[in-house]
Amino acid sequence: MKDIVYGVDFGTSNSAIAILQDGAETVVRGRALADKTESSILFFPKWDMGVHYVGEEALQQYIACGMEGRLMQSLKSLLPDTIFKTTYIHGKRYELDDLAACIIRHLKQQADQTTGANITKAVFGRPALFSDKPEEDKIAEQRLLSAARKAGFEEIYFQLEPIAAAFAYELRITQPEIVLVADLGGGTSDFTIMRLDPKKIHCKERSADILATGGIHIGGNDFDSEIMWHKLVRYFGYETRYKTWDKWLELPVHIFRRLCQWERIPFLKTRDTREMLNGFLRTAEDKAAVARLITLIEKDLGFSLFKAIETAKKDLSYHEAAAIDFHQRDLDIHAPLTAFEFRRFMQPHTEKLEDYLMKFISRSGVRPEEIDTVFITGGSSLVPALRELFARKFGADKIRGGETFTSVASGLALSAVLFFE
Repeated sequence: MKDIVYGVDFGTSNSAIAILQDGAETVVRGRALADKTESSILFFPKWDMGVHYVGEEALQQYIACGMEGRLMQSLKSLLPDTIFKTTYIHGKRYELDDLAACIIRHLKQQADQTTGANITKAVFGRPALFSDKPEEDKIAEQRLLSAARKAGFEEIYFQLEPIAAAFAYELRITQPEIVLVADLGGGTSDFTIMRLDPKKIHCKERSADILATGGIHIGGNDFDSEIMWHKLVRYFGYETRYKTWDKWLELPVHIFRRLCQWERIPFLKTRDTREMLNGFLRTAEDKAAVARLITLIEKDLGFSLFKAIETAKKDLSYHEAAAIDFHQRDLDIHAPLTAFEFRRFMQPHTEKLEDYLMKFISRSGVRPEEIDTVFITGGSSLVPALRELFARKFGADKIRGGETFTSVASGLALSAVLFFE
């Protein structure tokens, strides 16, 4: 294959792109030479219509603009959402694929600058399941395909992300192995069991080597949500009462459930919600908490707050204690968080993940003892509780890691040999 093909990993939290040229794969780096991924963030400034920023530049511009404007993240998690159809930014109508195309186009431009050409061939990653519902899964793939075309790609194929990660790991081995790949991302955890062999790198037919694929909707965003729910919602008025006529009622729980999904917080910024919260403010027992809730929503601080949560979560990968520190506008948060608490918050998700994993392996027909290696990748692979789960089930000596954020993009590029002549 003499052509250039891109491997595009459009991720929930981070995205990456890789190049395959004449069979030699390299990862295209971000604006900072030390970076290999780009944050999946999109920002539209309030006062500069028609302009948008992507990745770390989006975050920098968001802060420089005093957090005035529209900041978006986790667009991938919305792809199967049939309720989200359009949004308006500065009066202009955007469909979800338009927004995703902004990020994908940015990745393509970075790669094109490296290759010096307008490359229109790509292999895109997709999770094993965008959704448990087939019709939603189909819609999500169609939206991603449309976004890829709007970003400038013409010949597009899809590869399952855990299979792509397996191809990336295959570059590192020296003898045949049966490998369980766990791609633990922000929105999903995807798995494949595959026979890998360094002699088969760049072979065109590998379907017989793929023994099983699957996935479950558990990822890093769920863990962030649990931290928000257990540590911060009371600061914003959860369980606070307000008076209506002669009754005392608690503020509606659905508001606080939505607070735990940062990408959903902007949907609370409506006239109806504003009027409702102002009504609560007049009679609430804890008026300060309701005022903080209004500030969080009206000043578009959800993303910044969840970045603080994410920072604390990452700190717990290396320390037994951390803190959520957030000090913006009228919000002043210092919430200690221990590794023990985080494990407890995660437990329902880790138990569900473990149950799925064991059933997945059972259905594959491969016995756990036949698995030579467990390759763990993706941002959530850094969470100690998840690594310990795999070590407990398969033995610590079988666990391998590396290329946490770029293995999928690399494997997607390597997958080009399966689709392009």
